[in-house]
Amino acid sequence: MAVDEELEAGEQERQVSVAESIRYRRRAQLAEKKAAELEGELEAQKNAKEDMSRKAGELEVENKLLGRLAKAGAIDMEAAMLLAKSRIGADGDIEKAVENLKKEKGYLFESSPAYAGRTAGVKPRVHGSAAAIEKAAKCAAKGGRGAAMMEYLRLRRNRSA
Repeated sequence: MAVDEELEAGEQERQVSVAESIRYRRRAQLAEKKAAELEGELEAQKNAKEDMSRKAGELEVENKLLGRLAKAGAIDMEAAMLLAKSRIGADGDIEKAVENLKKEKGYLFESSPAYAGRTAGVKPRVHGSAAAIEKAAKCAAKGGRGAAMMEYLRLRRNRSA
């Protein structure tokens, strides 16, 4: 009887080990599947990171180009941006591209400053310097106008304040 019990115990051990083997195989397959999924996600994240880095670089170049075109006095910013982007090329020299664009397509840029000059109705600003106060004092003393006297007093008050 002891031999029969040993045989039955041996068979049970084999059955248990086979069941465990099946469980281990399933766990290994699930782990391999999970590892493959994680590798796919990692690859997707790397691609997304590279794409974002590329876009950030493009935006940085575009921002620098926009600033440089604004300083150069571009009238039609969109057209100037498109032409300058195509001329930047592989070297990425923004300054050179804008200068060449300004030489070749001068009509895209202003020839004069954006602000208008002073008109006859606008008085130049007189600062509270001693020369300005002295000039106003002479004008007030020479002419009997009250406005000249008020201007002199205003300049003196602003200088002392």
